[in-house]
Amino acid sequence: MGVQPVAEQPVSPDVSPPAPSSGGGDQRVANILPLYVKELPEGPDLHSAIVSGDGMSIYALVEARVVDVGWLLNAQRWFMVNIAGGMAVVVLVVWIWRAAKRRGLPDRRYCRKCHYDLTAPAGAGGARGAAVERCPECGSELARRPPVAGRRMWRRIAAPVTLLLLVVAACVWYGTDGRKRFSEPFPGGRWGSMRLLGLGELLRITTITNAAGKGDLLLELDLQSGATRRVIATRARRTYWPMAINRSANAVYVTSGNAGVDLVSVEDGRVLASLADARASSLTAHYIAGHSADERLVYICAQDAVSTRTDLVEWEWQRGKRRTLASAGAYTAGSNPSPRHFMRVPGEPPRFLRYPGFSEVFHSKTYVVAVLDASGNQVAFNSYGEEVSTHGPPVFNGDGSMMFLTQHHGYSVKVFETASLAAVGDLMLDEPSPPYGLAMRHDGKLLLLPRQRSVWVRDILEKKWLAHLHHPADCYAPRSVSFSDDGLVVAAVFQSGGISGAGAKGVSFKLAVWRLPEEYRSVESALSGGSSK
Repeated sequence: MGVQPVAEQPVSPDVSPPAPSSGGGDQRVANILPLYVKELPEGPDLHSAIVSGDGMSIYALVEARVVDVGWLLNAQRWFMVNIAGGMAVVVLVVWIWRAAKRRGLPDRRYCRKCHYDLTAPAGAGGARGAAVERCPECGSELARRPPVAGRRMWRRIAAPVTLLLLVVAACVWYGTDGRKRFSEPFPGGRWGSMRLLGLGELLRITTITNAAGKGDLLLELDLQSGATRRVIATRARRTYWPMAINRSANAVYVTSGNAGVDLVSVEDGRVLASLADARASSLTAHYIAGHSADERLVYICAQDAVSTRTDLVEWEWQRGKRRTLASAGAYTAGSNPSPRHFMRVPGEPPRFLRYPGFSEVFHSKTYVVAVLDASGNQVAFNSYGEEVSTHGPPVFNGDGSMMFLTQHHGYSVKVFETASLAAVGDLMLDEPSPPYGLAMRHDGKLLLLPRQRSVWVRDILEKKWLAHLHHPADCYAPRSVSFSDDGLVVAAVFQSGGISGAGAKGVSFKLAVWRLPEEYRSVESALSGGSSK
């Protein structure tokens, strides 16, 4: 499916749908259609989309079938050692043959290229050993390729014979013992290639096609048209979690489930830093919980697959160091744990929010929401009923004084004061469907509330609903939403078709982009807001 351009058409207030209630009665809001809707042909699964820092592009993380180059090298390393060893043996044998063939009288000098005897005989234009500028046989300039002195046979073949013995010994050692010691010389999962897969399918090379599997493509799309500009990076790893962009907007954090976190440059696709693979531990990276103001530290929410605990990991990506700041056990009910999560609270000094997750099977009677300091110590907490369970991470206003958390069973958004964790209000929803995550504009002024069949924009400072963003009629369940830096562009990923999961059929994901009216432009001075009751 290609791009479906749709003109922005705000609907007059008297025909726009009523906004969700917020304690002050229904309001009439602008009804905005998307600029376009696009289903990316590169793969059936679109993980997330982020608007670039300059507002000219969209970075999309999509699923694709690629060759894991690292896995292929690992699987074929013995074959490659044999090929490399065989080529080295051929080169050395030719060297030995040419050295043995060359005449080697010690008092003579010979051309390096054709082995012609350059020593002039007596009576042939000069005394023996007279200098000549070019080889009479092949015409080589002797100033650039000086003659070589003659040597005896054993001296001529000593070097290539020694190298030949070393190559043979190395191949024998690798075949008997080296493969056990160097079982994984190449990192699997980081390098993915679609071109290599196409070559393997074209030439029907099963060794290459057997190394193919599901991976990720990081694409750059034109924001105005949705056309694919370029492939930024190809990864043989696969993730279901949304990526995050750094404050400088020159790199994105991509989690890889059981394969750590990569910081990928959006300029050239290089992996600037990578968190250690989960093979070194049982932790599974889920999403980016935040980063420090200077971008030196990255905070990651990771879950232990064995003990079901959730850890808040601090990663100093430039130095490759990591440490665990805090841990929280899961709410368990048999084999269906409901995890806790962490999120960085805006402002300094660093603070972190620990909040409940959501499980379709198990619902706790009480959820505890806590604020932690940079050492993981609990500085504030409060307990709430089961309705606080959330589909996604909370969002904060500009200074972090207020937070908004989805209330799954109550079909609303609860508003808290961060310092006391006291609930100060609710944003009620009119339809019986839970909110699917939230997004706050960087200035803390506009809140984006995606729901199962609608997306709403709320002014936090003025405490009113501004716009209703339409999405494709055949789509539901937004997967990720994001604002541009100027706050005038919204990008969202929607699911279309059946229910996603193992064995799902007919499921696809689409990207929708809206442009908000100019009067919604970011207000840099709007750094805090009162309670949004």
